[in-house]
Amino acid sequence: MINTSDKEEYDAKDKAYYSAALSAWFTTKLERDKQLLSLSVTAIGLLVTLLKIGGVSTIQQAVLFGIAIFLFLITAITIILIFDRNAIHLEQILSQSEEQDQILGILDKVSAFSFIFAVLFTLIIGIDSATHSLNKPEITMNQDYSNRINNSPAYHRGNDSVNGASKLRPKPPQSQQSPNTPSATSAPKSSEGNQSVNSGGNSGSS
Repeated sequence: MINTSDKEEYDAKDKAYYSAALSAWFTTKLERDKQLLSLSVTAIGLLVTLLKIGGVSTIQQAVLFGIAIFLFLITAITIILIFDRNAIHLEQILSQSEEQDQILGILDKVSAFSFIFAVLFTLIIGIDSATHSLNKPEITMNQDYSNRINNSPAYHRGNDSVNGASKLRPKPPQSQQSPNTPSATSAPKSSEGNQSVNSGGNSGSS
């Protein structure tokens, strides 16, 4: 037969154990909701800051940012509703009118799934932003190369027709006459001079 003192000691320990377990359970559940609320609000602020600083380069990034912010917002609103519903549920438990609250169960699932999907979309945003940042130097180099070609004078001359190509043809060298060689025009003059001298001599002899 159990002694009265032992039974009282057991009951006291059992009550202490039950009280500690109940307190830990409530603390765990409430801390989980608090952490989700804090992380959701911080993530919304971070995403909005990234949008203001860096902006978006594609429609895909804008859609991803919008979905992630919306899911974090759903998580925050759902947890606020859970806090309000907790008080009602505790009152119902104390009055022994209800054992489980189906609305709280739905809100718990909505907050958990919305937070998980929000984190996944945030990871996708990070991967997409990293991919665009890696491709940006290559695009910039190609644009610089194209701008150099477009701004070069040879490129602008190439836009015209090839009408001026005849100017590039080499010119033939000009022939130069040596001073000892009499020209074709001077030969007849010398012959005419000889004829005049001969005619003068013939007239003198006569």
